[in-house]
Amino acid sequence: MEKPENEEYIGNIWGWRFSLFGLILIGSLTGLLVYRHYTLGVPPGFEEPPMGISIDSTAAEGDRGIE
Repeated sequence: MEKPENEEYIGNIWGWRFSLFGLILIGSLTGLLVYRHYTLGVPPGFEEPPMGISIDSTAAEGDRGIE
């Protein structure tokens, strides 16, 4: 299938400056995330939560289990 001759490629609708600005914004936010990860020592959060912790959800809000 061929394109009709009168149909032209319009190009990037937002322009290359806007695309470059978005790339710089994404790179800056990623850099900030990496910087905070290394300086604060916060784990990235991709690990599984520890399985040894259990929460008793059978107790009612007012009932603390004390007799």
